[in-house]
Amino acid sequence: MGLTKVIDRKNTVKTDDYWPGFRSEIIASAEECQSQDLFYVDATIEPGTETELQVHDTEIALFVARGTVLLVLVSEDGAESESYVCTKGASGYVSPGEAFLARNIGQDEAEILMAHQGANTQETAKGRKVAVPAHAQEKIDQELSKVSV
Repeated sequence: MGLTKVIDRKNTVKTDDYWPGFRSEIIASAEECQSQDLFYVDATIEPGTETELQVHDTEIALFVARGTVLLVLVSEDGAESESYVCTKGASGYVSPGEAFLARNIGQDEAEILMAHQGANTQETAKGRKVAVPAHAQEKIDQELSKVSV
């Protein structure tokens, strides 16, 4: 069967050093299962926690497993932005070079599963922090004014 296997999550790498209130678990990587081109993360976000706006060089598919998350997407040139309130079951896609941030706007923990295609280690999947354009901040502020977190 080659490298195919079930991953023992008792032994996966877990970290909480990205942002306060944000924890992640590396589920599939070169280290975990000798992945060639996929990096898969299970991220848990506490209520009110927001990631930085970040750009990755990988394609990212994401799935909201639980909770309510405000997802803000910003075009590669920073000229356009969109915001989405994503609840359990929502999924999304981020192109390489485009930016996104996530904020848990619910009352409970949120969980997002993210698969980075084009990376297989934490280092190759790592994003770069970018400044939030004014038009994207306006969308964040509008959405936050609708919720009590």
